[in-house]
Parts: sequence; C-alpha cells; structure tokens
Amino acid sequence: RQAQVLDRLEPELRDALIDSSVADSLDSAAIEALGLRADLLEQAERSGVPLRRREKGASYHSLFRDFLRDRLLERWTEEERASLHVQLAESLAATGAQPEAIDHWLVARHFEEALAAIGPLGAGLVRTSPETVTRWLDAMPSELRGAPDYLFIRAQLMWGAGEHQGALGRLLALPRL
Repeated sequence: RQAQVLDRLEPELRDALIDSSVADSLDSAAIEALGLRADLLEQAERSGVPLRRREKGASYHSLFRDFLRDRLLERWTEEERASLHVQLAESLAATGAQPEAIDHWLVARHFEEALAAIGPLGAGLVRTSPETVTRWLDAMPSELRGAPDYLFIRAQLMWGAGEHQGALGRLLALPRL
C-alpha cells in the first residue's frame, strides 16, 4: 500500500516526501529549511499521503514515515542525507528547538555543533532527562570526550547518579580558567 501511494506520485513530489522524512514533524520552517515547496503538505494531502495534522504543521503516519526513510537510505548518499539533517538542525536551533537540533546534528555526524548545543542545556536536562543527555554524550567520538563541555556535563550526570568520586575526577580534568 505504501509503495503504491508513493509510486503514483509525480517524481518531484515523491522526492520531496522522501527528503522531508528526515523530520519527525513538518511545519513551514522545516519545509523551508529542507528547500521544499511551501505547499508540500497540501500537495501530499491531495495525493492521499497519510498525514496527521497538528496545530502547526503535520507529521506522517509512523509506518509511512519509516517507509519514506527506507527510501531515503536507498536513494541518497550518506553526504546527501547528512546535508538534509544539518539544514534541519540549523533551522530547529534557530527556532529554539535545541534537543531536536542535537539529534539531527548527531545523525549528520556534526558532533562539534551537537556538543556546543548540549552545553547550555546540560544542567537542566541532566536532572529532567538524564537518559537523553547520556545518549547524546555516548554518541560523541573519542576526540571530543576530553572537551570541557563534555567533561562538565558527564560529571553532572555522574553526580546525579551518586557517582561523586567519578564526577570529581571529571571536574578535576577540566582546564583551569
């Protein structure tokens, strides 16, 4: 069924839907960031694409989004996919959606940008979403694991988990100001 929906679309719309699948939800800012037509959602809806309308924008039905993401992997190179994620990350960051931007920078392997975005959020998210922050830090390559932001946030996670000695070790490894 999903292949039938996609196959009957015009190639330009089909490619736009595939590109747009990098976003979990689509609003005008995400559509613009990805360089897609402003009327993408309306075109998709008229063509029978399963959309879930939201207050601001829409999202694909999860099965259809997964299908589109499989096509994205088949059709575009790693560099092309990374470029889409970076475009979306920059737009999300500009609108204050830092956690979502971080996820896209990590997928694109733009680790420095992701770490820079984690820094200001670290203290708050360490308390409310330690699993998310841990996942982000675990995705960092070894060459960034000595960076001050990385060490400081990792120490906060350790402190919150009751690993006080390990946290102090991380803090002592920070460069002196």
